[in-house]
Amino acid sequence: MRTLALVAALAIACGGRSSTPPEVVTITVRVPGANASAVEHDVAVPVEEAVNVAGVRSIRTTIGDGVAVVVVTSDRDLTAAIRDRLAGILRDLPIAADPPVIVRADTDTAPVAVFEVSGPQTLAVLSDVARDTIRPELERLPSGARVEVRGAVERRIELAIDPARAAALAVTVDDVARAISLGPPAPGGQLAIASTTQRAGTTSELGTLVVARRGDHEIRLADVATIADTTTPRPNEPLAVAVWLQPHTGRDVVAGKLDAAITALRTSVPAGVSITARSPPAPILHVTLYATDRVALDREATRVRAALGIVPPAPGPEIRIDIDRARAADHGISASEVERVVGIATGASLGTLDDHDIVIRAAETPEALAQLAMRSPRGDLVRLADVMRIEHGQRATIAHYNRLPAVVLRVPASQRDAVDSTLRALPAGVRAAVE
Repeated sequence: MRTLALVAALAIACGGRSSTPPEVVTITVRVPGANASAVEHDVAVPVEEAVNVAGVRSIRTTIGDGVAVVVVTSDRDLTAAIRDRLAGILRDLPIAADPPVIVRADTDTAPVAVFEVSGPQTLAVLSDVARDTIRPELERLPSGARVEVRGAVERRIELAIDPARAAALAVTVDDVARAISLGPPAPGGQLAIASTTQRAGTTSELGTLVVARRGDHEIRLADVATIADTTTPRPNEPLAVAVWLQPHTGRDVVAGKLDAAITALRTSVPAGVSITARSPPAPILHVTLYATDRVALDREATRVRAALGIVPPAPGPEIRIDIDRARAADHGISASEVERVVGIATGASLGTLDDHDIVIRAAETPEALAQLAMRSPRGDLVRLADVMRIEHGQRATIAHYNRLPAVVLRVPASQRDAVDSTLRALPAGVRAAVE
């Protein structure tokens, strides 16, 4: 029997909290192909400087490969001011960066109900039930419920480009991308994304797409890539549907509507699927240590982890890329063009097929990525190895708090007394925020 959890969270004023909870705005900027260090320097720092306006309480930033997420907490709604400030720095961000996504986030939310959804169906089918049946129904609840599916099966088709075959046929990353996206890159380096179902209905038909022509000979996708449906659940994440509501009605009224919605859903889900209430998840404290001195910060983070029994996460492997701008310029290629091609080659979505994201999986090793080619303005084939250095590294998430280096620890709320006791021993220069 397959099981998933459905989490329902209602925005309800809790005793002891301020009647005017803080405003929260989240800014997300994606830079396909950029490693975390480059994202920190080229995106996170200028965004943090831009949003540091009057009225801001805190700025929390999480930086990873290809993405920076900046969360601004303030005393009043600063969405418009933040949007205006970010508009002024867009020209300073990397050309490969997507436009910032600015969202006024929900605040003062607490989970009040959790439902397990189980049945004899496969995990993929239960994920569809969560996405296509449960989520739309709960989105109809009062005050515009925000519903998020977590840990569901990811529908994904991967194209594993064979560097040797692609090189032998003079096929570039862009040749593959254009075949999938039904169009050349648009101005600004963005692909013209379209539904691949207009031309292919199955993975086998996807392989027949023409990626290049050499005289009368057509080179098809299957000639240079292996195509696989790699639909899988997200690793290390429970399958769940999280629901946030911001009702203006009372707790009892909203809870009653949620109960009614679940009762109705039990009669509309496929036969054999059951929805059962269970205890909500335990609340989590986010303990953020921050300091100007990175050595002192890391030392104290190690001490606090040991005192609270927290096992530090192991960094995962990554491929580090350092663009050689001079060598790229010799070929007439800009650094931003190299970044765009690397972004495509390392997992940017190129389109959809039967609700599956289609991505290129070419960067399992630096050697494989280095052998892929792009075309210069003169029409020459240029290997990525000719314009960048590619090597193994370790992936780590970078955090900032109020524009300073930070370490974020997740601790059960039941350990609040231990957290307070441990933080009292922080030395001067290392500060903490608990949320």
